[in-house]
Amino acid sequence: MHARNSAVAFLIMAAAQGMALPAQAAQLATSGIKRQLTGVSAEEADRLIGLLKHAQSAIKSGKPMPFELMSGSLASWKQSELSPRAAFLQIIFSSIWGVEFVPNDRSVERSYRLYYAPEGVGKDYWDITVNVGLSGNIERVALVYRSPSPF
Repeated sequence: MHARNSAVAFLIMAAAQGMALPAQAAQLATSGIKRQLTGVSAEEADRLIGLLKHAQSAIKSGKPMPFELMSGSLASWKQSELSPRAAFLQIIFSSIWGVEFVPNDRSVERSYRLYYAPEGVGKDYWDITVNVGLSGNIERVALVYRSPSPF
């Protein structure tokens, strides 16, 4: 399903259930921004985001998740004070605006980069690297909070 259609379906479902809507999900659905995919199909991106949402939900409910989790930022930014778990739990994966496959020389993992901009595209963002093993399970998630390129 197209990212915009997914976001619109989420908004309709959330409104029907009386859920509070994350501003970023609403922004993605109404801004006309299409999720950018590089070297990955929409279905593969949706599967990856589904894995991350499942992991997030499991962590919130206290279930053990056997993958490495790291995060960071510039030392003077407040995001550097977040624990990796807190950083991971604050990501709204339905608002990921970019997914790309990253070729690597390790044949046992597939690596991806995802981009999440909590304040909107063109502003500071989370650069998320996800490694998925042969089993299809998440092996590692690394989150780095960055400023956008000046050009």
